[in-house]
Amino acid sequence: MASTVRFKYPANGSRPAIDLCWYDGGMRPPRPIELIEANKEMPAEGMMFRWRPGKILAGFNVQNPQIISGKKIEAAAKVDKPANQVEQTSQALPLFVDACKTGKQYQGNFMEAEYITEAINLYAVALRTGKLLQYDAASLKITNVPEANKYLSREYRQGWDPASI
Repeated sequence: MASTVRFKYPANGSRPAIDLCWYDGGMRPPRPIELIEANKEMPAEGMMFRWRPGKILAGFNVQNPQIISGKKIEAAAKVDKPANQVEQTSQALPLFVDACKTGKQYQGNFMEAEYITEAINLYAVALRTGKLLQYDAASLKITNVPEANKYLSREYRQGWDPASI
């Protein structure tokens, strides 16, 4: 019904290590003290980025971003983003149609979604196994719970194997 999963990404080049916590099914992180002191609520859904000097809150589609620094909450600089999902869809549709007609890659293509898809699939495996998983991205294998690897692949019906495309 609800879950939370933590992804721990190691440092990579100049990027430091990152912890990503995903809350789902109504679970939410604790309300930051800055919001409590300002008598403000968390957005119904969205994202929160935390680092040593502060936090950034934003809606799921990065709407209404707020920079939280110490006890001061400020609206982030306005970004030209569509106001709602209908506007986002109407702006994306011509790009998608153009990609279909011309064969150009669409901005939201599957190749760009590879790593987020991999993370979400690992999230599902962690939920199914109920175990802490250690994943080797180079070999595409879970290294500490070998039986969990069965969830990372499947047998496809004839004609539907992605490798045959």
